[in-house]
Amino acid sequence: MQFGLFYELQLPRPWDEDSEYRLFQEALEQIELADKLGFDTVWCTEHHFMEEYAHLSAPEVFLAAVSQRTQRIRLGHGIIQLTTNPPARVAERVSTLDLISDGRVELGLGEAGSTTELHPFGVRFREKREIFDEAVRCLMPMFDCPKGFEFKGKHFEFPLRTVVPRPRQKPHPPLWVACSQYETIVRAGQIGMGALGFQFMNPGAAEAWVNAYYHAYTQNLEPLANYQTNPNIAMVSALMCAESEEEARRRAEGWDFFQFALVFYNKEGPFPPGTINFWEEYEKRRATSDHKILPRV
Repeated sequence: MQFGLFYELQLPRPWDEDSEYRLFQEALEQIELADKLGFDTVWCTEHHFMEEYAHLSAPEVFLAAVSQRTQRIRLGHGIIQLTTNPPARVAERVSTLDLISDGRVELGLGEAGSTTELHPFGVRFREKREIFDEAVRCLMPMFDCPKGFEFKGKHFEFPLRTVVPRPRQKPHPPLWVACSQYETIVRAGQIGMGALGFQFMNPGAAEAWVNAYYHAYTQNLEPLANYQTNPNIAMVSALMCAESEEEARRRAEGWDFFQFALVFYNKEGPFPPGTINFWEEYEKRRATSDHKILPRV
């Protein structure tokens, strides 16, 4: 088992003019310390236009900074949105990051989860799975095709070109895909990518998900393209250490807010910019429910 960190760079209001600056600088300092302490991977999301919930919209830039402040920790895209990024640009950025980090990239891919993110890029929510699958087929040959590559599909058309640079890891960094539902973790196994999931279920359900993943991988493997499969599971889990349980629960509100904001954006968004204070909305709803932040362990 390996251990890592997961960053959304959430930033609940109120803000001042230095709030984002402090957020980014503190995250870099934390990851530099994690590298010295022996953590295995740092995972960074890609989200757009999601105030308070996630201010990490350019993970390739952030991870490049991380690469120069660390020595061994692996750099995980958790995930790159293939629906809102041209495949060639993904290949170029990932390969560059892999080169400057001496081959430390973990390549997580995903569809994006809400109209808040998809619509400004001209992507329809109902087509995101179709676009993702085609993007994978367009992307993967770009990592190792020195004589050039061309692609023509419904959503992407790429003329004959050689994509440079090529990554340090051959034939490409390990592949992962975002999973938040039972059906998507089964699909991750079917397409042969590592599963990036979240601890939104109890241990018994998690065991069932793991079994389903490996059954799909061993019995129904159908990769989307010619790539090296990665039969592994990574699970984001809440953990808080403090001098007392009361203090740990207070500090763990960040995890609770993360879950709330994710569901709120996906179910009720998009919202007119600046019209909702998400932290106040979170506190209001939490005060009227029996929701608990963390189980005692």
